[in-house]
Amino acid sequence: MPRAGRNSFRAGPKARSKPRYSGQLFLIVTEGQKTEPKYLDDLVKRWRLRAEVFGAPSGNSPDSVVDFAIQRMKERAYKAARRGDPEYDQVWCVIDRDRHPKQIIDKALDKAAAHEVLVALSVPSVEVWFLLHFAYTTKQFGDWKAVGKELNRYLPNGKYSKVQLPLDEFFERQQDAIQNAAQLRIHCEKTGAKNPSTQVDLLIMQMRESRPTK
Repeated sequence: MPRAGRNSFRAGPKARSKPRYSGQLFLIVTEGQKTEPKYLDDLVKRWRLRAEVFGAPSGNSPDSVVDFAIQRMKERAYKAARRGDPEYDQVWCVIDRDRHPKQIIDKALDKAAAHEVLVALSVPSVEVWFLLHFAYTTKQFGDWKAVGKELNRYLPNGKYSKVQLPLDEFFERQQDAIQNAAQLRIHCEKTGAKNPSTQVDLLIMQMRESRPTK
């Protein structure tokens, strides 16, 4: 199990997925409002997971994403105490390094660790995780657009879109992405490099392990 925060919001928008199935109960809060929720909701439905997926309000920084997750945790704990509702088994924040200052990222990771919130950080963006479904790379990227341009080489229509994801292809190639992400993590540990990198595979593996057995 990955460790929270560094070792890896007021009531917000409507949850995209409601807990309906057996297994661990996840809370997943993403920095992006469309791309990450669309991708994760697809897996929740395919695997029949108990999960609430939220896209954080537009313009929020990574530490605000963590704040939102902590607030949802507190609200859930209150309901658990009052009505006996189950508390979350795992709470995750999916954030990008992007162009955020290092101190903002550090603040988010420290706050997450203090509240046992797990963080899936991608550098520079979640598109690195998507790219790893098709190819292993250690090439550095300036931002998500640069990663998207690389993704274009592998997509059937030749154009990556944040709102029209090739979900079936991602699902079919998921094991390749997990293996490539693990290999990239080893590379980063050996070289000290951080760009590119992703921890989204750690979240995906936890979701996979929570699939119902029947």
